[in-house]
Amino acid sequence: YYDTLNNSFKINDSSLQAFKNNIREKVNKNISVFINPKSGYSYSFGTNNQQQKGRTPTRTEKKSFSNISEIECYQKYGDITVKESTSKQVELEIHYFESKSGEASCQITTSNKLLSIATSNSQKGNSSTKVNYIISIPRNTGLNIDIKYGNVSMDKHSGTLLLDLSYAKVIANEIQTPKAIMKMKYSDAKIDVVKDADITASYSDIKIAKAGRIDFMGNYSNYKITEVSDIVSKGNTS
Repeated sequence: YYDTLNNSFKINDSSLQAFKNNIREKVNKNISVFINPKSGYSYSFGTNNQQQKGRTPTRTEKKSFSNISEIECYQKYGDITVKESTSKQVELEIHYFESKSGEASCQITTSNKLLSIATSNSQKGNSSTKVNYIISIPRNTGLNIDIKYGNVSMDKHSGTLLLDLSYAKVIANEIQTPKAIMKMKYSDAKIDVVKDADITASYSDIKIAKAGRIDFMGNYSNYKITEVSDIVSKGNTS
C-alpha cells in the first residue's frame, strides 16, 4: 500500500513537521507521510535522485577482465548499472564520490573465472563518500549482487542471477535467467519481463509487467503482476 516502504511507526500530530525536518536533515532523503486509519501516521523515505544525479565523480577508474564467467558484487550506499554486450571481456567503470571525510574505495579480486567487487569505504548521505559501478558483461555471465541502500539497473540479462536487496531498488528490462533468485527487505523491484523468478520479500514493492513463472513468499509485500503464466504464493502479500 505504499510506493516505497523503508520503515513505519506512529507519531503525534504536533511533532509531525519537526519529525520530517529532522529526518530529512539527518539522512538527506525525501520524506513522504501517509495516514493509516488503523495505525496512525506512517512514513517512508527515499534517495533524492535529482541531487544524486547532479554529483560529478571525484575520479573515475576503468578496468577490463578476460575469461570471467561469474561476477559477485557487494555494494553499500551506491549504485550498480549492468549491461550485456557482445564482447568477450568484462568492462568495469568505477565512479568514486569523495568528500572531506575520506576517500571512497573498493576491493577487486579475481579467482579462476570469478570476479569479486566489494565496496570497502562508503557512507550514508548525498555529500559523503560512495562508489558507483557500471559493469558491461558478456552474455550468460552469472551475477551475484548484494546491495544495501542503493539502486541496481539492468537492461537484458541471460546468465544466472542472485539479487539480495536491503533498502534498495532494482529496475530491469528483461531477465531471461532460467531461475532468477531475489531476496528483498524494504526494497522495490520494477521488471518489464522475467522468465522465471523465485522471490522472497518482506515489506517490499514488486511490479512485473510480464512473467513466465513467479514463485514468491514473505511478509507484508505488494505485488503487481500484469501478465503471468504460472504463479505460486506463500506468505502475507497484497
